[in-house]
Amino acid sequence: MYGDLPDAKGFVGSNRIMDSWIEAGTQRGSCRAVIAGVVVDDLVARTMAGVAWKQPFASPARDGGFEANDRPNGKSAKPIGAASRRRFFFLQECRTYIS
Repeated sequence: MYGDLPDAKGFVGSNRIMDSWIEAGTQRGSCRAVIAGVVVDDLVARTMAGVAWKQPFASPARDGGFEANDRPNGKSAKPIGAASRRRFFFLQECRTYIS
């Protein structure tokens, strides 16, 4: 659970590793951390994870999704296919969180 807690910028996953915004899909671990914080009644973990959960909404794209940037391997996360799949992963986790 605590591996999914965000850094000071609210990044988790690959975003945290790269210390920059790549895409929303990598933020999905924050949703799991919120759920885990609720289960173990850890208010600090829930609050920290909630910051990461909200982070993608700070980068909205014109199409209603989230902005995506190039990945560390040089491939782009911007094409509609890849970006849509990554958004799905994040939003699916959010659905679990709010259910």
